[in-house]
Amino acid sequence: MKELAVWGGKLLMAPTWGMALLRGVLLILVGVTMIVNPGLAVIALAWACGLLLCVAGLGSFVQALNVRSYRELLIFYSVVVFLLGIFIIVLPGVASIAVVLIFAFWLLMSGGSQVYFALTRMPSRDPLRLMSLISGGLSLIVGLMVLLNPLSGLETIGWLLGIFLLCYGAFLCMLSSVLFRVRK
Repeated sequence: MKELAVWGGKLLMAPTWGMALLRGVLLILVGVTMIVNPGLAVIALAWACGLLLCVAGLGSFVQALNVRSYRELLIFYSVVVFLLGIFIIVLPGVASIAVVLIFAFWLLMSGGSQVYFALTRMPSRDPLRLMSLISGGLSLIVGLMVLLNPLSGLETIGWLLGIFLLCYGAFLCMLSSVLFRVRK
């Protein structure tokens, strides 16, 4: 019995064991590549994001040609998004570091607010207070580590993405064996 993938009443694709296996193997190969060379993987990911932003900017510009009420705003938006995409494609390392630094600042703000909230707003006997202090403290430590050495943060992101893709690829390979057994 073959299940069909449907979205909004439209048939997307019928999963086949061969396609699941192919996708799984490709994801495993990409995952291993990201684990072996996480820096290159993050740069490639930045290029892909830059390309997507360029396409989104062009799409918004085309949309701006078809509207009247907020055309100027949409043209401004499309130009900014397109230029951001070009910036990321031309300087993927700088863009990647910027994302890691934003992540570090988020960790610091999040951790700081958790620790502050736990110390000032939670009763001392609240069991969640300790958890809030621990998770906030860990966020502060990791945020500081990433802020002081953003390249290690990039490398870690590459490794985590690689591990995720490796696991997801393995899942798809296992799914392909199930699909192979239930095929008609």
